[in-house]
Amino acid sequence: MDGLYCPFFPKNTLPQRFSEMQNGVILYESLRQKCVYEVTKQEKPSLWFDYTVAFIDNCANKTLFGEDCAIAQMKKVGVNHEKVSKCVSESFVTGANGKIVDNKILAEDAKLAKT
Repeated sequence: MDGLYCPFFPKNTLPQRFSEMQNGVILYESLRQKCVYEVTKQEKPSLWFDYTVAFIDNCANKTLFGEDCAIAQMKKVGVNHEKVSKCVSESFVTGANGKIVDNKILAEDAKLAKT
């Protein structure tokens, strides 16, 4: 899956606060946010907004950006982080050799982007 997906930034400009981060870290956060939405959309869809704002306010810098800070924000706003982690891990597709070959969520996004 290495290099198959890249985060999208309008006009190829990377926001300053993300300029020193690896794209993979940004993609994992995109997956987490999509999974937060999937996990919360039936019961309380506003939790996605609460999580996203909390993440941006508290984690969007090169030292804090990542899973630990994301989980802390999910706990803070009341999102079940275990369900979100399960959603993220189950979105990966492995080949016969056990190596990750794709991601269902990112593949769907790529299809939508082409339409």
